[in-house]
Amino acid sequence: MASPRTVDTGGDIAVTTLRAAVLASLRDWRTTAAEDTVRLLFVAPPAEIRAAFDLPDLGIAADELFLRDLMATVVEIGTPGVVVAVARPSGRPLRRDRRLRAVLAARFATSPVALVDVMLVGRDDHWPPAARCPGARAGAGVLRRPRQSGGAVG
Repeated sequence: MASPRTVDTGGDIAVTTLRAAVLASLRDWRTTAAEDTVRLLFVAPPAEIRAAFDLPDLGIAADELFLRDLMATVVEIGTPGVVVAVARPSGRPLRRDRRLRAVLAARFATSPVALVDVMLVGRDDHWPPAARCPGARAGAGVLRRPRQSGGAVG
């Protein structure tokens, strides 16, 4: 039985479809979100965004309380994957953004929910343009539905 963290490594089309769905869902948000606002996008296979909501003001750095609340929220929602988007008007990463990306990758390594990507979203651009989250397994960005007993996909 495959776990919900299983990713499909066989197709760039699915990666592109998920990235397009994420970027489309962030189209209006990217021009109105305040600096450091975090948006969680809860995703399911193949490229469905089931829910999205904002966590206000990441601030100077993600402290332990912020990280615990984020992880508890993500696990409670229970979708197979999550994309974390951080509003950064310039669209370019700061040192704390790279640290957040690494910390989240480590936290999600033992989570039942896959960290699909961590993105910085600017008014006109986003980062990383096509990279995947460090620490994620090869092919991250594409989720496959877990197989049920009897081989049915559901």
